[in-house]
Amino acid sequence: MSLARNLLLAFLGLIVSMPLWAQNAAPSFNLALTPPMGWNSWNKFACNVSEDMIKGMADAMV
Repeated sequence: MSLARNLLLAFLGLIVSMPLWAQNAAPSFNLALTPPMGWNSWNKFACNVSEDMIKGMADAMV
């Protein structure tokens, strides 16, 4: 009984710790080195975005 219990505990410990290994081993090829900077239309303008507004904001940034 002690051997079966020890094997079960070892197996459960392995299963519980696997997400920690997977999190550290996950590649991050799709992440930028720095956060993207620029115009964020959704936070300020929601759905009220027009072509003239975009052109005006682009001209203001340049």
